[in-house]
Amino acid sequence: MEITLIRHGRSAQIENHRMNSKEYKKWVEAYNHLGIVEGESCSKDAIEKGATSSILLTSDLRRAIESICLQK
Repeated sequence: MEITLIRHGRSAQIENHRMNSKEYKKWVEAYNHLGIVEGESCSKDAIEKGATSSILLTSDLRRAIESICLQK
């Protein structure tokens, strides 16, 4: 059995500065809501791993779904 972990594409959430806990909560919400950077793509190796896997587990967050859909 082989297990491969592949991270989603870079988030479109680019705001990155010092913040308090309330600001951080809003940042996380935006990070989870936004998709990935336009034009981001997976490596050929990652695409092949996904195409030949018998089981795929993924997050239902937008950035994870967009990372997969880019390869269609």
